[in-house]
Amino acid sequence: MNILESLKDKLLVADGAFGTCYVGMYGEQGTVAPELANMRHPERVLEIHKEYVKAGAGLIRTNTFAANTASLDADTDYVISNVRAAVKLAKQAAEEDVEAADCVRTSDAVVTEADESGTYRKKVSVAGDIGPIPADAGLTLNERVSQYKLLGEAMQDMGVDIIWFETFPEFNVLEPVVKHLKARKNTPVMVSFCVNQFGYSNCGFSARALLSQVAGNQDVDCVGFNCGVGPYHMLQLLKKLDIDCGKPVSVMPNAGYPKFTQSRLVFNDNKEGFIDKIQDIAALGADIIGGCCGTNPEYIHQIMERVKTGDIAKAAKVHVEKVQADSAVKDNFLKGRLERGGAATKNADGHKHKLIAVGLAPPVRQNKS
Repeated sequence: MNILESLKDKLLVADGAFGTCYVGMYGEQGTVAPELANMRHPERVLEIHKEYVKAGAGLIRTNTFAANTASLDADTDYVISNVRAAVKLAKQAAEEDVEAADCVRTSDAVVTEADESGTYRKKVSVAGDIGPIPADAGLTLNERVSQYKLLGEAMQDMGVDIIWFETFPEFNVLEPVVKHLKARKNTPVMVSFCVNQFGYSNCGFSARALLSQVAGNQDVDCVGFNCGVGPYHMLQLLKKLDIDCGKPVSVMPNAGYPKFTQSRLVFNDNKEGFIDKIQDIAALGADIIGGCCGTNPEYIHQIMERVKTGDIAKAAKVHVEKVQADSAVKDNFLKGRLERGGAATKNADGHKHKLIAVGLAPPVRQNKS
């Protein structure tokens, strides 16, 4: 049974964050990219993967989110070698001899297969993880597309179960990539976007527009949202979207919002609140659930505990009608000013007053001591 077949009647619980989990365990934030550990410290990578499998994850992502020439400051040959090492480690963890417990064998969230002896064992799938190449990398669009193709090809050749493009702010750069990969080999492809609490990506695309664009693309098998926001804002966002788009949907929120503590980016422990919201997200019809930044194997374990009790289970997608433009709130300050004569208007004494819009980026507060 491949991953797409299992998603027809199973809720798949994926893993949580790798990067922040690695930093929490080995304390190398800001000095060493976790992806470099695939070749420098493979035992660390394998340990984290195994912890997620032990926690109950049925899908783990390779430690390759930032495995590109810009983020690793390396040439293409090194990056591809790094990707191959990462896939090998993830597959090794996924193939660990994990017997499915009786309490979850027939669960709607656990994929199992029976071996020759009739013993049910949990099937763990491996996703080849590809994150966006940094915007300031100095690469042209064609260079980015070419590199994404090479990364995907390496993962296909290593036998991943699905290629997962995650935390992307747009789909345009990926459209020729997924077309190329699906023509080369029919490995399932998922594209997951990162939006803020207002529902917009860094490129200015709305979550609704991104979802619609990918839903209509025949080369993408699954679509989703990850990172960017905590579980509460992710839930509020999903309530306004129609995720009944004809494709499986993944939802992987952050644990919450980080704080800078002694020059380190730290997420507060928010397991209980996170799991509550994940339960609500599953009830909306999400097909794949898990965590992004700030989550760890304990978060996944707690999700699986609710799977065992039936509190988190496969659910039919909730259909949300699109809000028409003419039904939007009419009491809009900016719209009212513009309708009364544009950005520059006159008040009672005849003086002109211009409407000025200011966008503020909050400063990053760091501990200087």
